[in-house]
Amino acid sequence: IRLTYRGDIVWYKRYNTQELKFATVLANGKFYLSGEHHFYFFDEHGEFLWGRSVPVGFENYHKIYDIESFSNGDIGLTGSIDVGPRYCFISRVDTLGNLVWTNSFGKSINSNTTHIGADLEIYDDNAYSFGETREFGGGYGNVPDVFMWKVNSSGQHQYLRTCGVLNGSSQRRDYPIDFEIDAQGFIYILVSHSNQYRTSIIKTNSNFSSQSWDYHYEKEWMKQYELEFDEAGSLFVLGSQFTTNPYKRHQFRAEIG
Repeated sequence: IRLTYRGDIVWYKRYNTQELKFATVLANGKFYLSGEHHFYFFDEHGEFLWGRSVPVGFENYHKIYDIESFSNGDIGLTGSIDVGPRYCFISRVDTLGNLVWTNSFGKSINSNTTHIGADLEIYDDNAYSFGETREFGGGYGNVPDVFMWKVNSSGQHQYLRTCGVLNGSSQRRDYPIDFEIDAQGFIYILVSHSNQYRTSIIKTNSNFSSQSWDYHYEKEWMKQYELEFDEAGSLFVLGSQFTTNPYKRHQFRAEIG
């Protein structure tokens, strides 16, 4: 569905395809939609242009977790490759559906290794994949940590770092939820910990090598799902909270100062 800013329907389409989970819209109104194994390109009127399967080989073993667009309209994808160990991949595909490049990390002889790219952002045409790892960054065994992986516009590796570098602990169990990059290039990550009620929002530099602050708290039955910036550059967290007396679910949007 495409709506005006007042909520009026411009057009409505139904697509006979698998479940669609992710979307990114270009400045010209064209847009991409993606499921776990396929992605599609549509014009500004919602008309289908083309569709592709995950373009990085072993298609049956790939799973897309997020998509974003580059400044020229190309699509970026991140996710996992499950062929024993789970690799993380980032791919770039042009507006005609041709693979431009793909890169991955996590090749390991340990079949229990996990590397999942759960979220993707494009900043200054560099691609950042934020996800979960159980191996890279210090050999912490099966202790989960979050990673930030950066590649440039040509797909060349720039850095790969974990949250353990930021908080100085190899044993804090961190799980990725969401991240955003502000206009100055600072990175904000939203992570949960082994205690499901504890959540942190961490601001880091553009190299993901030092943190400016770590805002965390514990509150019963609170779940945070997404970070976003408004047009003024203020950071907000979106989520929900459960109460037991009475039993209700409340949505919330909180500004982070």
